[in-house]
Amino acid sequence: MNKITIAITTLLAIWLSGCSSTPQHSMEMGGSVNQMISMQTLNPDAPLENGTELKSDLDGQIGENILHTYRTSTGEPEKVQNEIKISIGN
Repeated sequence: MNKITIAITTLLAIWLSGCSSTPQHSMEMGGSVNQMISMQTLNPDAPLENGTELKSDLDGQIGENILHTYRTSTGEPEKVQNEIKISIGN
């Protein structure tokens, strides 16, 4: 009887140790990603120090120039010069 009580108590302790005190939904998701981004940023104040801070609005003429450059800079695709032919079975 004593061995059964010890076995049940041990199993109960193992079973209850699987329960976490912190529920999954309250854990901070993405914390490691944010930490890696901050570690990889050498100087977060560089745009302010260099005078190249990002603007929150886009001027119409500047936006038009950006779109025109984006659309025309891709050019024409090059043709494939040496085609690879694979023959299976013959």
